[in-house]
Amino acid sequence: MDTTGAVLARSVGGCTNPYLLSPEAVADEIVTMVRKAVDELDGAQLPIPALGLALSGGEKGEMAEKLTEAVLAHPEGGCGLVGTLLCVNDTMGPIAAATPEATGVCLISGTGSNCRAVLPDGSRCGVGGWGHLLGDDGSAYDLASTTLKTLLRAMDGFMVEDDPLAAMDPTRATAVVIEHFGLAAPDDATPVLEGLLPIMYSSFEKARIASLTAKLSVAARDGDELCAALFARTGRLLARHVCALAPRLPVSMTKVPGGLVIVATGSVFQSWDLLCDAFVTTLTGGSPTRSLDAFTLVTLSETSAVGAARMAAIKGGIELAYDPSPYVDVLYSHPPQAGGKS
Repeated sequence: MDTTGAVLARSVGGCTNPYLLSPEAVADEIVTMVRKAVDELDGAQLPIPALGLALSGGEKGEMAEKLTEAVLAHPEGGCGLVGTLLCVNDTMGPIAAATPEATGVCLISGTGSNCRAVLPDGSRCGVGGWGHLLGDDGSAYDLASTTLKTLLRAMDGFMVEDDPLAAMDPTRATAVVIEHFGLAAPDDATPVLEGLLPIMYSSFEKARIASLTAKLSVAARDGDELCAALFARTGRLLARHVCALAPRLPVSMTKVPGGLVIVATGSVFQSWDLLCDAFVTTLTGGSPTRSLDAFTLVTLSETSAVGAARMAAIKGGIELAYDPSPYVDVLYSHPPQAGGKS
């Protein structure tokens, strides 16, 4: 990106989560991507003035330091690669990309989930982001794993107290799971769902399990009660992330025209029609300190890497002309606004 805010080059790489790879392996990916992008530009020279990294796990104090050190110490990186280097969480990039002041809330629901806010004074606060073993509430993985637990409990006749999902017909969801994972019983005496054991343990792939969500959305839109209820549950969980943040947000963010700006990112929001009612009811119907009178949910048509680059430029004292409006679409507004969806 140049100082006019125009994107000059792009490159795509692999995993950059330092909790799945080592900081050194992540640095390899970053340096490779940066050099690929620079190679696309005629006459471009290193070092580039500023590099922003908005990465999952990138704002956890010690890990952010390790990532920064790994990039700067990289044999093909270091000070020969970049001037100013900024490493932040993956929720920060969308906020900087979507809002003029680079403040607001980002709510991520993809394979995992997270919610972070950047306040007007530059401070940050958040809810979630603990990964699939400790959290990821409202994520695609959470929806898929809840589906599998519900089906296994139904098969066993195991009842969970006050669980509304237990009373719903699991037939369609079971068929979706069997088709998605290619399950087949080895004999008549073995329940077909036992084939989930290697998928969830010895051959575990979080993204593969999370991808079940897209097929469940088809069943939900077809009117399957259980699948629709699973998406409604996800909508409530996502809203509760924002509810938990609400007491920490200043009125300058919440009591403004259009209300709080929430940047929605991640594949689960492609099923907004299935999340909407439960999300809005939860976010607007709680106690005065844990609900919102108004909010605007927006999505980005541009990569959040633009926001990361903008944040790095700000840190480096580089004057950058940036207008987010061409990259922002209103997904939903409450109460309804002219031109907004509701």
